[in-house]
Amino acid sequence: MKVLKTANISLNYALVSVYDKTDIIDLVKSLVNNNFQIISTGGTAKVLKKAKIKVIITPDLAAEESIKKCDIFLFGADAFTKNIVANKIGTSTLNRLAKIHNIPTYSCGVSKKFTKKIKIEKRPTWEVWDRHHNKIEILNPAFDKTKMKDISGIISEFGILTPKQFVKKIKNSKQPS
Repeated sequence: MKVLKTANISLNYALVSVYDKTDIIDLVKSLVNNNFQIISTGGTAKVLKKAKIKVIITPDLAAEESIKKCDIFLFGADAFTKNIVANKIGTSTLNRLAKIHNIPTYSCGVSKKFTKKIKIEKRPTWEVWDRHHNKIEILNPAFDKTKMKDISGIISEFGILTPKQFVKKIKNSKQPS
């Protein structure tokens, strides 16, 4: 895998947390084939288990303990803008924790998810609290935003690029030939 060859460092653990699990199996298999142990939360762990990939499962609230063990943090991308990556709620928190512990972070997504503006979807309130009460307001955003300047790079069909290189590549690929 390019991330290992270009980084030229010894890696052992990868925290993988993605909302859109479409292409995650091949990426994780590549990591495992390069001697990574995979740490993940519930939904992603279930998908990896079903694909017969060994995974260490961790609860969301143990994020800092899990991230401290990792050498890299990989997360998905539901949308990109020139300054933001939107992904499942909690990604920006995990990214900040990784940054505190000097762990490189990479968003995994495809260029077709690039857009000019991102609107954060609000999920149904019953997912959090199934009873109505006029003294309780429920917040349930599905996604959060991570600043591109706060991530190490993006893994996409273009390879492994810095956020600036990724945005430039998208802009250049949309120009007529």
